[in-house]
Amino acid sequence: MTFKYFDRPEVLTGLSDKKVKCNICEVEKFCFDAELFYGEEELTSVCPKCLQSGELKNKAVYTCNGDFEELKRQLLSINPILSKDEIEELANERTIELIKTTPCIVSWQDWNWPCSDGDYCKFIGFEFR
Repeated sequence: MTFKYFDRPEVLTGLSDKKVKCNICEVEKFCFDAELFYGEEELTSVCPKCLQSGELKNKAVYTCNGDFEELKRQLLSINPILSKDEIEELANERTIELIKTTPCIVSWQDWNWPCSDGDYCKFIGFEFR
């Protein structure tokens, strides 16, 4: 399973090892642990299909934080002819896609999802030293 901003989340994050009911489609499946999500709604599990298709866009919950200010800076650098409103709109679109359709990374601390070349990076794994 591959998401735009997250490669192989079933190996690298909180996908359940047994089938549970998805809080969105209400089907019993292997789901992500939605208790790790941020926001006002309390969800316990969301299946990969619901997350990937953007079902969180209608919910007051999100999976991560993007480095929004850095993304805007990069977009302006790449597209100097665009207005501030157009840059803001592009950054918002990419950020909504990130925070509403990407599994969260299980971590002991919060961090802003990095960006490069005017878009958010794809998480491919952890580096252990």
